[in-house]
Amino acid sequence: MIAAVMTSTSESGETMRRNAAEQPSLPVQRAFVVQLRPEANVERGHFIGRIEHVMSGQAVNFDSLEGLLVFMARMLKETKKQHRVS
Repeated sequence: MIAAVMTSTSESGETMRRNAAEQPSLPVQRAFVVQLRPEANVERGHFIGRIEHVMSGQAVNFDSLEGLLVFMARMLKETKKQHRVS
């Protein structure tokens, strides 16, 4: 039996191997792109920008950490619900 093995290199330079048949450790269903506006100041807790759910393409603007997290929670809940139905 031949098993495909995928390798990748982490930011620290560490080589990671996994069986290609395994579920990815970072599934696209849980991927987001967060863009912060220039006036955002994370050190002071001022979050303002845009977040997009990679798989669905849905995106919203946010003006607080709470707004960012609410969108993430909603998308993860919807994705989990859809995954169970499929």
